[in-house]
Amino acid sequence: MIYATGLQWFKIRKKGVHATTVNDILSHSKTGKSQFSHYFGSKESLIVEVINYHVDVLIADQEKQLAGYTCLDDLNEFAKSMVEKQKSCLELYGAGCPMGQIALE
Repeated sequence: MIYATGLQWFKIRKKGVHATTVNDILSHSKTGKSQFSHYFGSKESLIVEVINYHVDVLIADQEKQLAGYTCLDDLNEFAKSMVEKQKSCLELYGAGCPMGQIALE
């Protein structure tokens, strides 16, 4: 719950990484400081975990998608799908890729 809440609060459409406090995350996730400290230790550790998790998911999804491709046309379709995903992030979050925004902060 802490992780999911951290991701939700870090997204640029909320407060952003720097403006989000550990207390914001704890209050919203209804967890205590001892749980947060046990699993993450610091806000920075939570940020790293959020980014690592989403990078792993992204890579696994792309590897799965690319495994079925056999020609240049397939790669062109893959590139187009990536552009569309970025456009949907912009529409959904109003600031592009949320992981990119977190990493930039």
